[in-house]
Amino acid sequence: MSLQFINAPVANGKTATLTFGQAMANVYGVLGGFSVSYGSSDHFVKTFQSEVTVSPDRGAGTMTVGGTAKLADDSGNTGGGSVWALGIGQTADDPTVFRTQTWRPNQDGQVSITIERQAAPVGRAWVFVRGFTLKFRGEDHHVKTIKIDAGNATVSAVTTARPSDGYDWTITFTPGLAMADASGTKQDDASVLELLVMAAPADTAPAA
Repeated sequence: MSLQFINAPVANGKTATLTFGQAMANVYGVLGGFSVSYGSSDHFVKTFQSEVTVSPDRGAGTMTVGGTAKLADDSGNTGGGSVWALGIGQTADDPTVFRTQTWRPNQDGQVSITIERQAAPVGRAWVFVRGFTLKFRGEDHHVKTIKIDAGNATVSAVTTARPSDGYDWTITFTPGLAMADASGTKQDDASVLELLVMAAPADTAPAA
């Protein structure tokens, strides 16, 4: 049983193929980093977006990842760049559990995910960013602050024993996503953070 991790740079709007060397039951893609620029001049910002998308080909042991990294203002100026995509491959016998989560900074607070009927207590949990969209309220603005936080500093992984059939895992964490200018204008309700939660049982989780 195993998880495999492969990194690859992907330009905005392009794709890359990642090869694991063996068939994978599940594949996931997350952001390892990004770079984005307007190019030769500066501009206001209305929308800032970056994400990794996944098209699996499990039988061949490969996956295709797409990258988005872009900026836009209200005057038609756009910027692009690239992402550093991290591909995760999971074999069929690996006990790690994955869950996707959508989080909206203007509406949501702490995240709580329950994973039921596991064979062993939970060991550790991690949260990855799959992508995000930040949009200012109203028109475009200067940018003073940007925050993109998966919430790993706040992760708690708790086990509850079931009476007769294993364990339930409860994973809690608080992500963060923000964009603001100096006057206090912030992101609008369309801003969103897409996350991937990974939890491993105690007998397989790596040490802290």
